[in-house]
Amino acid sequence: MANTTILTNNLTLNNLDFTQSCNAAADFNRLYFWGSGKKLFLETYHSLINFVITALPGESDIPSDCQIMSWFVDLNARAEDREQVLNHMYRKPFDMCREQSCTAITYPGNADIAGVGVSHQLPWLVGPYSLFHADALRLLV
Repeated sequence: MANTTILTNNLTLNNLDFTQSCNAAADFNRLYFWGSGKKLFLETYHSLINFVITALPGESDIPSDCQIMSWFVDLNARAEDREQVLNHMYRKPFDMCREQSCTAITYPGNADIAGVGVSHQLPWLVGPYSLFHADALRLLV
């Protein structure tokens, strides 16, 4: 589980607040989750380091770049932690920093893509389709 992967001073994924800096969140998500198949290693590396450092509680010691990279690789190596990584490092920061995230990934439309209108209409639109295609339900999560 994600709670067992320690970054430094007993800080786990659950202790880090990845919404503290919307700019760092948007930059990391742009490069890591929305980047092209040819990810720019150094740019993504520096973005990850900055993103993790901005997520640390104020009284924490700052880990070295090597500690952060090692922690991130270990965290992603275990299948049971991947959903936690998505929730803590992608979904929550993306939702909390929607304007910056949409700008970073150059989404030209409305940043409020999960507003009231969508949330009321989506079940009616997707419901019948999902009866025949179970995989469609995964798209909603």
